[in-house]
Amino acid sequence: MTDTQNDGLLIVGEDLCEKLVGRADAFEAVEAVFAAMAKGDAYNFPVIREAIGYADAL
Repeated sequence: MTDTQNDGLLIVGEDLCEKLVGRADAFEAVEAVFAAMAKGDAYNFPVIREAIGYADAL
């Protein structure tokens, strides 16, 4: 695992995330967010994508 820190931003690898947050906890968190959105207590900001010119990626 490689952690990279730059200007106060810590990028954590997927392998460490799997050790820290189990599937049940992750599912519960996502479920809670959708419930909050349904009640109007949370808002999902739209993602703006633009072509970057690599392998038809957006």
